[in-house]
Amino acid sequence: MESGRTSSVGNDILGFDGEGNVVNKPEHGSLDWVKICEKSSKVITFIDLAGHEKYLKTTVFGMTGHAPDFGMLMIGANAGIIGMTKEHLGLALALSVPVFVVVTKIDMCPSNVLQDNLKMLVRILKSPGCRKVPVMVKTTDDVVLSATNFVSERLCPIFQVSNVNGENLGLLKTFLNLLTTRMEYKENEPAEFQIDDTYSVPGVGTVVSGTTLKGVIKLNDTLMLGPDPLGHFQPIAVKSIHRKRMAVREVRAGQTASFALKKIKRSQIRKGMVMVSPTLNPQACWEFEGEILVLHHPTTISSRYQAMVHCGSIRQTASIISMSQECLRTGDKALIHFRFIKYPEYMVPGQRMVFREGRTKAVGNVVKIFTHTPVSQIGTKSKTNKQQQHYNRSQPSGGGKVTNNHFINASQVPLNTGQSLQQLKTDKKCEYVNCDKTEVSHPGLRLFPFPKDQRFKKWLTNSRCNSFKNLSFEQLHRKYICADHFEDSAFSDSARTKLRRDANPLPYNPKETKHKPTLTNHPVLPKYSPRQEKVVFAQPQGTVTNSQMVEKAGEHLQELLKKCKTGYNPQLFAQLKSKVGSMSEEEKYCNLMFDEMTIDGRLEYSDLLDEIEGFEDFGHFGRLGDIGKEIMLFGLQGIYSDWKLPIAYFVSSSGIKTYLLSKIITETVKRVLETGLKLVSIVSDQGHNNFPATRRLGVTTETPYFEINSQRIYAIFDTPNLFKSIKNNFIGADLLYKDKIVSFRDVTATYNIDKEQNGDDRKLKLTDSHITPNSEEKFQISLALETFSNTVSNYMKSLISNNQLNSSSALNTAEFLMDLNDLFDCLNTRGCDEITNKLIDMKINVQQLFKMTETGPKIPRSFSGLIQTINAILMIHKEQKDLGFNFLPTSRFNVDVLQDFFKSFSMNNTLKGVRAFRLGFRAQCIEDLLYLSKFGDRKNKISFYEANNTVREAQLFATDIRIPEEEIIVYFGGYLLKFGQNKFHCVHCERILQTNQILEDESHILMISRMYGLSNDIMLRNLRKPSDIFLKYIERAQKIFKKVYNDKLRKTKLSEYIRKEIVDVLCSTMDLENCKTHLDYMTKEFVVRRLYCECFTENQTK
Repeated sequence: MESGRTSSVGNDILGFDGEGNVVNKPEHGSLDWVKICEKSSKVITFIDLAGHEKYLKTTVFGMTGHAPDFGMLMIGANAGIIGMTKEHLGLALALSVPVFVVVTKIDMCPSNVLQDNLKMLVRILKSPGCRKVPVMVKTTDDVVLSATNFVSERLCPIFQVSNVNGENLGLLKTFLNLLTTRMEYKENEPAEFQIDDTYSVPGVGTVVSGTTLKGVIKLNDTLMLGPDPLGHFQPIAVKSIHRKRMAVREVRAGQTASFALKKIKRSQIRKGMVMVSPTLNPQACWEFEGEILVLHHPTTISSRYQAMVHCGSIRQTASIISMSQECLRTGDKALIHFRFIKYPEYMVPGQRMVFREGRTKAVGNVVKIFTHTPVSQIGTKSKTNKQQQHYNRSQPSGGGKVTNNHFINASQVPLNTGQSLQQLKTDKKCEYVNCDKTEVSHPGLRLFPFPKDQRFKKWLTNSRCNSFKNLSFEQLHRKYICADHFEDSAFSDSARTKLRRDANPLPYNPKETKHKPTLTNHPVLPKYSPRQEKVVFAQPQGTVTNSQMVEKAGEHLQELLKKCKTGYNPQLFAQLKSKVGSMSEEEKYCNLMFDEMTIDGRLEYSDLLDEIEGFEDFGHFGRLGDIGKEIMLFGLQGIYSDWKLPIAYFVSSSGIKTYLLSKIITETVKRVLETGLKLVSIVSDQGHNNFPATRRLGVTTETPYFEINSQRIYAIFDTPNLFKSIKNNFIGADLLYKDKIVSFRDVTATYNIDKEQNGDDRKLKLTDSHITPNSEEKFQISLALETFSNTVSNYMKSLISNNQLNSSSALNTAEFLMDLNDLFDCLNTRGCDEITNKLIDMKINVQQLFKMTETGPKIPRSFSGLIQTINAILMIHKEQKDLGFNFLPTSRFNVDVLQDFFKSFSMNNTLKGVRAFRLGFRAQCIEDLLYLSKFGDRKNKISFYEANNTVREAQLFATDIRIPEEEIIVYFGGYLLKFGQNKFHCVHCERILQTNQILEDESHILMISRMYGLSNDIMLRNLRKPSDIFLKYIERAQKIFKKVYNDKLRKTKLSEYIRKEIVDVLCSTMDLENCKTHLDYMTKEFVVRRLYCECFTENQTK
């Protein structure tokens, strides 16, 4: 290949003559395509796609845009099948591309490893998701048989080759020669050409390359090129045609080619555009419908979900407007209405498409196109681009204009025609009479569209929207009513975010709405003065004291953040945004910190969230199957004011991958900027993935920043952690500082002299832990800072002057320790206006710091990280000084706040799982939000930490009781019956489902309390033995539960899903026609307790 870059889509050809011999011959190090084509009777084109996970989008584009006939899956014999191998195989299966496998490097792979990898390959190919028939190709007969039947898509030939000794390469070449094209192209229809790349060739002009889908394109033909950002197509003439680097006069359907175009700039063309015959009268589309099958998604897909659409050479983000189902999960199939985000595209029904975002993958077909009529084509006269932009800007933000019986809706105009995203967002407003609330004026406000069923009449009547009666369902579905106009019973959740299917808005009542305060689902704390001693809080006739006000505000926040969980929480950001509105400009400047901590890898069921907590969870970025053992916490800290707030956390099994971490950082920064805060920098330690993640964002040592929304964000590394890493490097090897050797042996000698001369009355604070730290002590920052101190440096100089320390490097080492002490003071000051000159001098010194190795001086990551941090501080100080700030508190540029939270969390929890962290995170958010509201006092903290029974759980784990499972089921059934009877007191249920025998064995009661998470002792007393009918019901329910649980373990709304499965299967078998509600109630409790039990068993096994 001429280009071996992973990020590129490379092309090469292989030619065969009439006798089946390969005609490719290198000439001067390269392959001459023209000569190959002249000598060949058959030419095969290879498209080399990216194998790295980072460039999966490039691979998907190559598979959809280049339309290959077959796929060749390359597997290293020694490496075997890795994660991306399965991804690429799944992609080929989803696009119905036949695949054959080539196992390479068999010459360097041990035979046992090769056989194990082949067995794994065969097992995957035969799996239910693949359903291939693997064939090991070893002879020429196998080649002929495989090539003849390969188009059936079921057959999967496997070749084992070596590029070193040429073993089996002849069989592979023969197979390639025997292959025939798979697709049928129509040459008699009008021409269509899809563009997959653009070039600017000196002396030629603009060149486009791609695939001819239909018809024949000849030299000097005039085609329609488009669509442009406004949806227009413009005529364009073909100046010359090249195919396989040869000049030709025409290309036919199914052939790839390059066209030189007349009178057009490369900047006007993009990938995904098409050139079509004028007879087709091409129309662009912003919206289309597709029939989609979800191959994988960690949670659920609903309206407004956005992901990348690959359709032919089109690669653009699209948003889901509506679906034929309320939500989609893995394996679901639905009809989905999409809308492109950036540009209109040219599509035709029947096209194959891939819908992906991260690990989410879905495939399907385009079913329907909603053509877009450009603005300039609606009026009677055509307008130039500038006139069109002026026309679009002049339109009202929420309405349209009728011209020649056409209606132009705001949603049909692309963003780049004059309207900003903020302007379009304000168009989405509440249509209820006398209510004009929007998402912009009321952050966090939920707006619900008019229904597409007959309920719309009730909505129109209650909201007094009589002017909408003549609108179609589609137009009416773009009108909204906010959550303020619905009762609490209309919602299926306490946060008032999800409407029930039969919900209707409250009828309009002028008398009530005149003085009635609104109750939105985005309540924010009122902004009170710090001096205010009394405040009216929810009760118009009374006042409360300051302590009562804090308590009520805390209870309000507890309810609001009740479901605060992994990822970003809209309610938390809405609260933060409301606080920012009352901040001074100085208070708004802040830093974004993030750091990791290790937690217990344990699963715990939460009935509040109805999901099992403890898996890898990255919020809206996806939920994976591994058990989480690390948490990445993001928090904010004021630079010039004493406020802080944790804002998000993510759970991973072994650290967040670099590519995902960079996405999370970008998304978090965007959300913080949207609140109105003035974010200055991100701060982290030099963790395993933190450093490369900042590099992916474009950060370098000399340019320590990246930009988001034209805002410069600096990347700083935590200073104490940097000094810890420098000390560990210092212990391991000598350093070169200012062209002089400095050695830790001098520190060791100083410590030994102090120890021998002074005994217990030492001059230094150094201990054996400072000099010979173990693996844990190497991570203690205090040991590093006590080593790099003026005390050690001055004592070392005194020993040198007294000739007690005679090392040639001792004086250099003493100066090195002194400089690091001064540097740390500069980077950890509360406010100094003279740090600039000091840091500039110290930066010059640090740039001369190297680690001596066997191969010569090296710059470890901590050294370059220190230079980057110094550069960032200097640039920030200059910017802040230009804004009027005379000093910069550099002590705020660290992660100490997060470290304090981690310590507090570890002290307050016996079992440190995800659930305990969620509760601690929520408690800290409440405390910090109260402080931002001028309610809280750092000196007199009020604890809102929710007890999580971790101590009781630990005691239960220590209890060693072994009871047969049959007896456990009996006691568990007795509990379920009492649970149901306490609510319904049904005589019929009592007669059929239970006996008169009392269950009172204390060890059995303790065991079910332990296994099923039961803490109410009253509910476990005087249990009665279930009847045989109910015991059989429980046993059958157990089997259904186990089956569904293993399949849906990582889903949200888990208990509801399992309960429905059990009720659908078993309720009809019970003779309880009048008590189905009672049985359903007990089944729901059965599922919840079984989920607790499964998590308990999993944790106990560990």
